[in-house]
Amino acid sequence: EDYNNDFDEQSISTAYGDANDAETDEEEEEDESDAEVVDEPSPTGMECIGLKLDEEWKNGSKHLWIQLVFDDDDKYYGYRIFLTNPDDDNDGQANVLVAGLFETPIQRGSKGAIIDCGLRQVIGFVSCDKKNSWATMGMMDSANARSNCIHCMQPQSTYKTNFPDWMVKHAQDNGLENPKLEAKVADELKDYPSRCREHSNSFMYQKLQEETNNGNNTYSGDDLRDIREKHGCVVNDPLLDIHPSKQTFGALHNGAGLENHLKNNMDAKMAKIDAKKIRGEMTWLEKVDKAQERCRDIIRQLKRPLKELKKKATSKQKQIVSSRMNIQRAMSSSRLPSVTDASVEYMHEKLDELVAQKKEIDNEYGKKSRQNKGADALLKFIQSYLSSKKPKGQAQWAFRKAIEIAGSKFNPQHGGMDLSHAHGLLMLEKWSEIVERVSEAYESGEKREMVVQAMKESQEIATPLFEMNKLLKSQQKWDGAMIEQLKNNCYHVFFNWLEFFDNQGVFPKLHDAAWHIPEFIIEYGMYGILSEESFESRHQVHKKLAAILAFIPNVRLRVEVFTQRLQIYGHPDIEKLNSELKAKTTKGPRKPYNREKQDNTLSISQLEIEMDGDDILIDKNMCLEPELYEVYNMCARGIVPTSWRQIFGKRDELDGNQKLKAEYSSQT
Repeated sequence: EDYNNDFDEQSISTAYGDANDAETDEEEEEDESDAEVVDEPSPTGMECIGLKLDEEWKNGSKHLWIQLVFDDDDKYYGYRIFLTNPDDDNDGQANVLVAGLFETPIQRGSKGAIIDCGLRQVIGFVSCDKKNSWATMGMMDSANARSNCIHCMQPQSTYKTNFPDWMVKHAQDNGLENPKLEAKVADELKDYPSRCREHSNSFMYQKLQEETNNGNNTYSGDDLRDIREKHGCVVNDPLLDIHPSKQTFGALHNGAGLENHLKNNMDAKMAKIDAKKIRGEMTWLEKVDKAQERCRDIIRQLKRPLKELKKKATSKQKQIVSSRMNIQRAMSSSRLPSVTDASVEYMHEKLDELVAQKKEIDNEYGKKSRQNKGADALLKFIQSYLSSKKPKGQAQWAFRKAIEIAGSKFNPQHGGMDLSHAHGLLMLEKWSEIVERVSEAYESGEKREMVVQAMKESQEIATPLFEMNKLLKSQQKWDGAMIEQLKNNCYHVFFNWLEFFDNQGVFPKLHDAAWHIPEFIIEYGMYGILSEESFESRHQVHKKLAAILAFIPNVRLRVEVFTQRLQIYGHPDIEKLNSELKAKTTKGPRKPYNREKQDNTLSISQLEIEMDGDDILIDKNMCLEPELYEVYNMCARGIVPTSWRQIFGKRDELDGNQKLKAEYSSQT
């Protein structure tokens, strides 16, 4: 029956009198977890039913008691549920969990009748990124850990050989030929235990401490890894014991993670094709290495000439100063009679010769100095370029640029390479267009065939992944048709991934998608509604608080303070104050650019000024050899070679702005 939530312990005694003579002839329906009805002494003056929950309560010492309250008209008016320990004084008053009034009094029935008190379980789900889950659950913070799943104890080494039962059944029901599944006999497939009960992280950590003598024992690297694997890679005392059934595996981060993994894997494949050496062709990185060596040669070759020119210029300058002083003395009023006008004129001619020689030396020194500075600057740009995440070849650049032209934008975080979930979905939706554009990265030859083949095979992953992630993002209640569609897409994503990226192990997000997410959806009939994207924007607050509280050495205390302050930040009044503070301390919009302001940089036309037909001026103080200019453009200015951007420049479906963007490699 329904009940009033406002009913409490005090209202029982005031509304219905003393319940000392209460009798309960009803038996409650047993809990699904084999709850055992025990004959324990009831609290003073009360006759109740006690349910002993052996597996759920430590040592079976806690008991759940239900008290039904009735009065003289032989009707139940309310109930109390509380905890008590039979070994104590049987005073359960301090352990009341919940109490309520029935909306309609219930007639006391015969023995064995069941009364529904209308209780409902409040379920909470964990929704966060994998790294947060690892830290909260005390696990090793690495995808390379031997046991990295937050749900089960399955070793990472079995991810590629052990498959869930639903995949086997799906292949059989749909007549799908799969050598990987057919090679595994049904009895070889194994379900590993979940992280609960004797496999819970708290229990695993306790056992780990016992075996390692609280971490004081010394082990070799392999022995220590074996011990950690045996204990589920739990290396710290968990902050929370989270039941596996309440793990959502990050509805936002799981989908976005799979999208970014696909992008990164294809990016690496394109880079590998670019780096492949073909007879008679020079790769882009070989051109960059050649330019780097040429820069070093220039710096090394110019070191001595610059030193000699500087010495000559100093000597000529001293001669010029001496000549000028002689002329001044000769032209003074006290000059000797022997100094004629002809001799003064001769001295002027000699001075002019010295100045001309000095100017010639200065010009030569200036030219070589600019060459030296240009080579030194380019050398630094090349070193920065090689250590960056910028594209290192034509196909890799075309792949990234095709993603941008399709509409997706790279986030500035993590080196500007990651996509948000929304932009990741957009990338998958436009994948066929990306395949078409990237396939034209090379006009002909072996590399073109390799690029076309790789992009074509990637479509077999992108298409079902797009459909799967759309389903996982759905806010609707799941039905049987949606679950079957999810299984079909997940099946093809998983096995196509293993086949196409055969050198890559099964990473945690792919393992979750195959093993645990379908199981979770079948259990609860929902998924996207549990996504953490609603509070993803709070990351800036998280980072500030983490920096402020980093000095607290105790992890548990630091997390408690962090959580408390995070809740304070969510208070409307605090939010208002923060908004006002941000408005007063944040700079306003950027002012319009002043085009009349002198700029030290040079335009493209100025950059093409030639000096003596050999070198190209890149700055008023630097110049380069023409063959180095293409490398300079890419490494220093982000302008890709002309041959690269032709694949986008000749496409009619791109507007002028998109074609202009295709000239630059941007931050990617």
